[in-house]
Amino acid sequence: MFETGGANPSSAASGNGRNKCCRVNSKRIRRVLFSDGLVSHFTCPRRPMPHRCQSAKLLAVWTSILAVLVFSTTPVFAVAKGSIGPDPEFVEPLQNLTVTAGRDVKLQCSVKHLGSYKVAWIYMERSAILTVQNHVITRNPRISVTHDQHHTWNLHIASIQESDRGGYMCQINTAAAKTRVGYITVVVPPSIDDALSSSDVTAREQSSVTLTCSATGTLPLTVRWRREDGKLININRTLAVTEWEGTHLDLNKVSRYDMGAYLCIASNGVPPTVSKRISLSVEFPPSVTLHQQLIGAPLGSTVSLDCTIESSPAALHFWSRSDGTDLHEAAKYLMQSSSSIGPIITPTGSSQTSWPAFRTQLRLTIVNVTSRDYGAYRCVAKNQYGEADGVITFHHTQSVTTSTASNRANLPPVAAISPAQLEDWSQDASNQTQMRLADPFSKVS
Repeated sequence: MFETGGANPSSAASGNGRNKCCRVNSKRIRRVLFSDGLVSHFTCPRRPMPHRCQSAKLLAVWTSILAVLVFSTTPVFAVAKGSIGPDPEFVEPLQNLTVTAGRDVKLQCSVKHLGSYKVAWIYMERSAILTVQNHVITRNPRISVTHDQHHTWNLHIASIQESDRGGYMCQINTAAAKTRVGYITVVVPPSIDDALSSSDVTAREQSSVTLTCSATGTLPLTVRWRREDGKLININRTLAVTEWEGTHLDLNKVSRYDMGAYLCIASNGVPPTVSKRISLSVEFPPSVTLHQQLIGAPLGSTVSLDCTIESSPAALHFWSRSDGTDLHEAAKYLMQSSSSIGPIITPTGSSQTSWPAFRTQLRLTIVNVTSRDYGAYRCVAKNQYGEADGVITFHHTQSVTTSTASNRANLPPVAAISPAQLEDWSQDASNQTQMRLADPFSKVS
């Protein structure tokens, strides 16, 4: 007799536990009639059952159908009495397994001296008989059973799910049922829910931003934030970290230097670790920085005027004369930007292959200077948030001379200047009180 701890074959085969049990002599039992006339008793659950007992006719019909479909090839299902030989024994304990959701699992149950007894697999969490000998009782299509033709019965669970975790019992239907139990722990790798997580974010400078990353998986689950470029994450004006832990990343009063890609990384020790890339764009009006405010050169020479623009979104930029005449690329004027020049030389002598996306270096080269070329030149930048310009005065001298700007037009506030930007500045040798940017157009030696 199989002891299911409250299960019965008909409930396992039907996939639900709504079948009723009747009370006989103050005990709750089920009598199952098989095709060969044998009767087997299953102990019903001791849980309170509010339902009324099924009619005897319906029970007989159901059990008869089950016997015909499943046990037509099994001549004996009840306890084998008077078996000759030693009692059956388990060869080894069942394994406890930890598997990743979605994998296929196999549990092995080895029995010697089985004789005419039967081996069944039972799922303890639901007290459901899964298989008996080579027959599958449950209607779960992911469950199967195989036999090695010797003494091992293998229970197979395809594409295991979290709901499959728990204890699995291998039972021999001796008078006093012999059992072995193995437990399966199902772990789920982390997954990031895009619908509940932040997408790319655009914010105005000095506003506050919150990035969200919603992840699921087997607990404990950890969510960490990093910048893709490896720079520090500025939480606020006093706190900057290389990594932040939590499902939310709160950035207080973002600046242009917070612009970039942020990585949300979810892990729980179950591979693979997953990540989501969230891009933060910070928008602000343009600013113009002049490298020299006053430049002198003789007639017939070639001279260059430089300026730096910072803007997000990208600004429309151009050069013009003081009378408002816009200048265009021609034999007289050569216009360049840092993106077309290549590596930029910093004051320390190292080359910098790229600038922040919001910064652009401009150069206007005047070829074969004539008297009409002398005057004021404007470096102009415009975007949807405003306009900025810087004026450079070009005058006649006997040799090329430059004067570092005594003030810089529309510079960003000091609080917005990062340490990285400050490293790009150096003191002018001729005037220790003035500052200038490294020449972005110098060629690499």
